[in-house]
Amino acid sequence: MRRISVLATIVAAALAVTGLSAQGKANFAGKWTLVPDAGAAAGGGMGARGAGRGGGMGAAAISGPEVTIAQDATTLKVDRAQGQNQFSYTYKLDGSESKNSVPGRMGGAPSDVVSKATWDGNKLVITSSQSMMMQEQQTTIESKQVLSLEADGTLTVETTRSGMRGGAAMTSTAKYKKG
Repeated sequence: MRRISVLATIVAAALAVTGLSAQGKANFAGKWTLVPDAGAAAGGGMGARGAGRGGGMGAAAISGPEVTIAQDATTLKVDRAQGQNQFSYTYKLDGSESKNSVPGRMGGAPSDVVSKATWDGNKLVITSSQSMMMQEQQTTIESKQVLSLEADGTLTVETTRSGMRGGAAMTSTAKYKKG
């Protein structure tokens, strides 16, 4: 009886490991367009509108009406425009540190965004930190973006940003369609 129990445990563990490795990593490559959020448009919450705010503030790369993502086995590159400014972020997908320089606000000095991208199953989690001068005061903004693909191909981006000057953190969710 004990042998059957041990054998059953080994088989269950093998199946679990096989299932996890077969799941694979999501491929986020493509040109993505923001899906308007009816709840946000009606004033019902942050929704997609909140995800596009802040531009370079908050170190959140995936925001705004359109993003283009290139992905290979080792890197994820995000390109997006905000007004006249073009932003480009490249992340190492092995969990090591990536640095991206972004233009300063209103002609200010550029600042570095330091990020780490890690996989959580088939979701990509990008944590970032950006230090900048705001109103003659050094400020550090932290952000976390979780990217996932829905069954219908929709890219969902959940962004959590630290509060400004000790304020509460804000979380918003944006959905993008490919094409």
